[in-house]
Amino acid sequence: MPPQEKILLLAVDDDPVMLTLYKSILERDGFAVSAVESAEDGIALFEREPFPLCIIDWMLPGIDGVEMVQRLRKLPGGEDSILIMITAKNQQKDLETVLQAGANDYIEKPVSPGQLRVRLRIALKTLDDLQARRAGERNSRLMSRVFENSVEGIIITDEKTNILYTNKAFGTITGFSLDEVLGKTPSLLASGKHDENFYRTMWMSLLETGNWQGEIWNRRKSGEIYPEWLSINAVLDDGGKVRNYVAQFSDLSIRKKNEERLNYLANHDLLTDLPNRSYLVELLSLAIERSEEKRIGVIFLDLDRFKIVNDSLSHGAGDLLLQEVAGRLKMLRKKYSFLARSGGDEFVLVHEELQSASQVANLASEILNILSPAFSIDRSELYISASIGICMYPEDGAGPKTLLRNSEIAMYQAKEGGRNRYQFYSHEMNNQVFQRLTLETSLRRGIEQEAFHLMFQPIIKATTGRTVGMEALVRWNHPDLGLIPPSQFIPLAEETGLIVPLGDWILKTALGQAMEWRQKWGESFFIAINVSAKQFYQKDYVQRVEALLRESGFPAQDVELELTESVFMQDIDETLKTLFSLKALGLKLSIDDFGTGYSSFQYLKRLPLDVLKIDKSFVWDIGSARQSDAIISAIVSVGHSLELSVIAEGVESDNERAFLARAGVDLFQGYFFSQPLTPVDFESFFRSFPVGVTN
Repeated sequence: MPPQEKILLLAVDDDPVMLTLYKSILERDGFAVSAVESAEDGIALFEREPFPLCIIDWMLPGIDGVEMVQRLRKLPGGEDSILIMITAKNQQKDLETVLQAGANDYIEKPVSPGQLRVRLRIALKTLDDLQARRAGERNSRLMSRVFENSVEGIIITDEKTNILYTNKAFGTITGFSLDEVLGKTPSLLASGKHDENFYRTMWMSLLETGNWQGEIWNRRKSGEIYPEWLSINAVLDDGGKVRNYVAQFSDLSIRKKNEERLNYLANHDLLTDLPNRSYLVELLSLAIERSEEKRIGVIFLDLDRFKIVNDSLSHGAGDLLLQEVAGRLKMLRKKYSFLARSGGDEFVLVHEELQSASQVANLASEILNILSPAFSIDRSELYISASIGICMYPEDGAGPKTLLRNSEIAMYQAKEGGRNRYQFYSHEMNNQVFQRLTLETSLRRGIEQEAFHLMFQPIIKATTGRTVGMEALVRWNHPDLGLIPPSQFIPLAEETGLIVPLGDWILKTALGQAMEWRQKWGESFFIAINVSAKQFYQKDYVQRVEALLRESGFPAQDVELELTESVFMQDIDETLKTLFSLKALGLKLSIDDFGTGYSSFQYLKRLPLDVLKIDKSFVWDIGSARQSDAIISAIVSVGHSLELSVIAEGVESDNERAFLARAGVDLFQGYFFSQPLTPVDFESFFRSFPVGVTN
């Protein structure tokens, strides 16, 4: 539901397309949106009037989003604002940086309208809670004057932080009497564990907000360093000036040690020092919560014939064996998310963010291999194997207990199948893994044997309807499986690295075919060829492209390399170096599927591009989604302002073509004109000028 009253919202993004999207969606939801393209402009607006809600892009020119958040927090009203960071980064350390800078939340790109609305509803609730909490804190500062019988230590200072009074608990905790600290400052308690920035931040908070609280390490009179929870509040006179500071603190040392010890004992197996089953359930629940529907693999491992070891050598030998097994499994820690001892001779490994079931199958194979060498226990060599059950989230269960139960069932199936092996929970999953491994083998063989072929889709000039180029598209007709869609084998080629030799074959074949047509027709045209990120970041990629151009004889200025937006979001300096090297060869560069990734206007200005290619998802929404119409117009405007050609892919109707033409799109591609064609069929199409499109 939209807010009852218009709430001020500041949107900061150097991408005009995103600003258009924010205003279009949020103003319709009842927000009063102020949109700016730089952090400096946003800070200036905030200084004039604080905004309760701010949406800030991380990657801004000049001051970036993280620094802007930090600055806003220091401005009047900044502490109470809800700051939401928009970011394409999704590593844990990046997200921790956002939150540590002072942001309340973050949204990963690409941003969907639905996701944005949900996060803003949460932000409005947080804003209400924050305002209520501030009122409670004011009441707490009044009550803090009553302290004589408090079990917590309390210090009262003057406005210059000279100590005026301490209570009895202060002496009990620190060892100092009032006479020993009277007239001195609380800095005599400093432990030396905090740097100047820590205290600077504390005092900035005190001066700006009148309070600070947090965990701090201080030193007792005896010299012992201890943790305490400290709250400091400024007491103001009727004129609004600081009259006193009141500090209230509690000793956390004993409680902290006891809590940590009890928590550790409750959650860990004392024999192997691994998480126990109850903690495993908690860890797996957290993994599911943060998975965002990404796949998770659960590996349930049971040692084969472990009872024989206990019965023949003693339980002590069995315990030593379990410790050794845990040690070997820890050697694979970089390949899984966490490891636990479920009980007895059972261990569970959890692998998060899986791309495919074959990854967890490979890990299971490594586990079997690492357990195969002999264990030296009590001067005896023991050989032990394991049976492994595997299940996948979300396919095999939505909760941790279901996943553990199903993986255990699969483990018993592995035992029944002969032990020392792994088994997926479902027969269907086994088939899928087998098919994927089979497909990978066929893919390798197909590349070696050049079992692929190219299709060519015409590219049409908007103003004349003439075919002025084509995009080369790879196809694979498997001898047993038939025609395999690119959506299946291209991701597999990316994952396995086979995209590099496949990409070289595509480039060589496409250039060769284009040169044959150029010599045969005597006509001028360009050819567009897709490039994957893995190809692009090969150290010798530019040299290989140059060699293939030279070998084909086709002019570089008529070759357009299509790159996805993800290429530009990695090492920008290295990316620019490679892009300019390709431009030096005379090639044209295109950004494919534009509008679905993370590109900003600032980045576009830095990149030596020639063409923007509007993603087909926007084209298909023409006439049914106003946002898509607005985005297309904005992309065309941005492209032309940078002197780039704009091509729309996925054109399937005359209505779409007409709208795109009115929007100023330069080139068309899609089934409305032609599906991808064999070389023979493309020759016939190329000669059929015009193709029935009028300006």
